[in-house]
Amino acid sequence: FIFQGNANESTDPWEIVVAQTLYMVISSICLTPVIALITLLFKKTAPSRPQLEDRWIGVDRNDIPKKILNAVIIREELLLAERRVRHVEDEKIAGRRFLRDTLQETMRHVLNEGRDKLSEKEEDELLYIKLRIEEEYHHDIKEAKQRLAMAKVKYTELRKEQEEWVESRVIDLLGDPRFEVRSGKKDDLWIRLLPCGLGVKINFYVVKHKANIQAHADLALQYMSLEERAILKAEEKTLKDFGDSYFGAFKRLIYKLFLNPLKDLKGATHRSFYLPMWGVYVVHTFCILLAGFCT
Repeated sequence: FIFQGNANESTDPWEIVVAQTLYMVISSICLTPVIALITLLFKKTAPSRPQLEDRWIGVDRNDIPKKILNAVIIREELLLAERRVRHVEDEKIAGRRFLRDTLQETMRHVLNEGRDKLSEKEEDELLYIKLRIEEEYHHDIKEAKQRLAMAKVKYTELRKEQEEWVESRVIDLLGDPRFEVRSGKKDDLWIRLLPCGLGVKINFYVVKHKANIQAHADLALQYMSLEERAILKAEEKTLKDFGDSYFGAFKRLIYKLFLNPLKDLKGATHRSFYLPMWGVYVVHTFCILLAGFCT
């Protein structure tokens, strides 16, 4: 009934219900990839970028581990500089609103007196207010942007140091027996079967990827409190107790996706790909066009 004529023309109510139900099911299946794509794009254009240092912002500096104290201070300076820029922009808007209200009040006073224009003194007062607002804004925004630029330079250097630490840690881990590519044992069969040394290259990439994950986990460990480190040890024991069976692997997957209390902290150590902020407008435009097409 869906592909042959209009199902609503049928005289049998049951046939109409079945046809409409099938149409809804097919539409839902076809729209699922589109909805998943839109959801992913919205997540990747989020204005907030999780950072390791954010969790220590506002904490008394005596309670912050000494190893990360400097990193937290640098991050705090960046956030304060960004807030100062936003505050100056808000002050500019408030100043324009004040000038508009002052002009309206002055014009109301002029009309009540039966005049048709401002006096020279009133014009000078309004001009003075306008110039003072602009002068204060240009001075404050210049100072705020300079402060923000310096904070960004410091934070960029901090991120570079963290990346260098992770790279150095990866190199150290590659010599660890857990991650060593060739530990004296014979290579696995799939490595020996692939031609042109492709198996060795793939195996090295897999081992390096595992070492990279471990290096980021070690970096996150430095930003954990004593309580969180205790939770991490308990978590490792719990995951080990799940066993190596398929059911144990399923339980580990559920735990990591939904129950892991340190999920956000671990996720902040990875350099996830994010779209620039103009991507938000592209995604919204796409959604509007899609909604118009569907209607």
